[in-house]
Amino acid sequence: MFGLRGSDTAGGREPVIALVAVAMLLFVVTCSAVGIRLLWLAKSGGGRPALLCGNGFCLIAILGFPLGVLSGQGSEPAAEVLLPLAAVSLLANLLGISSFFLFTVAVFRPSALWAHTLAGAAIACMGMAAIAIVAAIALAPPTASSFAVTRGWSGTFDAMCVLCFGWIGFEGFREWWISRRRLALGLSDPVASNRLLMWGVFGISTTLMYLVLLGVLLSGTPTATSVLAQLSQALFGLLSSGAVALAFFPPPAYLARLRRPTLAA
Repeated sequence: MFGLRGSDTAGGREPVIALVAVAMLLFVVTCSAVGIRLLWLAKSGGGRPALLCGNGFCLIAILGFPLGVLSGQGSEPAAEVLLPLAAVSLLANLLGISSFFLFTVAVFRPSALWAHTLAGAAIACMGMAAIAIVAAIALAPPTASSFAVTRGWSGTFDAMCVLCFGWIGFEGFREWWISRRRLALGLSDPVASNRLLMWGVFGISTTLMYLVLLGVLLSGTPTATSVLAQLSQALFGLLSSGAVALAFFPPPAYLARLRRPTLAA
């Protein structure tokens, strides 16, 4: 997801690296906290949606993203990639994104056959891409670029991430728009309505980040060395982290503002 290597600090790009590092840290801390809280809620009777959403955040933020950075996949020669870390990272990201797909279906489209079919096809496609990435690195010549040998399959994996988070954003904004009409009639809670809005913002922001990463990848530039990719990761990562925090950990002042009658009207 994110790309950051020590060699990138050359050439006067330290401010960009610092911004990306801050975004990385906030992403890991915020999404991990949200995931752990949701898993605790699922254990306390929160049900399958809380379990799926909690798994998605924890698998990506705690395992998938950090291990992907540490493995060197996509930035180092094939022989220098820590293949076990890369494999675990891909598996964690696969399971995490799959959890978000299943969460979206369970919460927003539980009875829609097309939604179940789409989610299943996307998960299968991601699984195939993850296996192909590991195989390509393992079979590549030692000096081959891990980015070059996995470029096509990495693009496939990222495209499925775009689909997943784009779907999340669409469903979040759709439900928020419906809740606004109910709110005007006093049939909806302003906090719940805002949570749907923040969920939509999280989905769209993450989608835009993956679109930039996919565009950079398809242009033939490793995301680990692209200023555009790193800046988009930092900015959209901060926006996504902020939206998740407001959705699940809103401060008291924010809640009080949401509940003001004038704002609700």
